[in-house]
Amino acid sequence: MRRPLIATTLLTGLMLAGAGPASAGTRAFDVWTTKDLTQGRAHTYGDVEWTSQSRVTVRGRLNDVCPADSHGAYLRATFVFDNGGTRVQSAKDTTTCANADGVDIWLTQDAPSGRSIKAVKLYLYEYDTARSSTADYAEKRIPVG
Repeated sequence: MRRPLIATTLLTGLMLAGAGPASAGTRAFDVWTTKDLTQGRAHTYGDVEWTSQSRVTVRGRLNDVCPADSHGAYLRATFVFDNGGTRVQSAKDTTTCANADGVDIWLTQDAPSGRSIKAVKLYLYEYDTARSSTADYAEKRIPVG
């Protein structure tokens, strides 16, 4: 009688130890801008991975989708901490139609000591550096998952 209880307790402990923090997880995203202002579009897709409560990585692809419209594809990732503070990182694809698959993105953010990351806000937009003008955009908020 005592041996099954010990085995069950050990097995439960091992399962809980391998589970990691309650906030660890991966969430997929797939975001497109509209074609309201330009003929081209911006597209980003990939995963947001919480490796712990205080570390998040955004990884995937960012693409300036043809036809060429003089606007590049830009992504701004805002990491939101539990106290309301934020950190911002960005990526861009300005390869125009020369690279139909876009570029890799890999953005990792650590929270300040004692803080946790509660969400990532993605802001995808088309931008023309020559004219300093922003065109179509899209937003997505990804909570800890």
